[in-house]
Amino acid sequence: MMRKSIIVSLLVVLLSTLVLISSGCSQPGKTYAEVHREHLRDLRVNQLQVSRDFDRAIHFDRPSRLSEMRLP
Repeated sequence: MMRKSIIVSLLVVLLSTLVLISSGCSQPGKTYAEVHREHLRDLRVNQLQVSRDFDRAIHFDRPSRLSEMRLP
């Protein structure tokens, strides 16, 4: 009885594996150009974010509170 349940379990696992493999549930591959474009976009976005963070840290993202008039 125990042996029969093990064989049935293995058959169920094998059948499930075959169904998943044959159904093609994986994503299609990307071309070199697509990957390169994504990497360039990620680098550009990261660089912009770093510059925005730096501007916020040294208060370049706000107008100056200094007077526009010069002292004599």
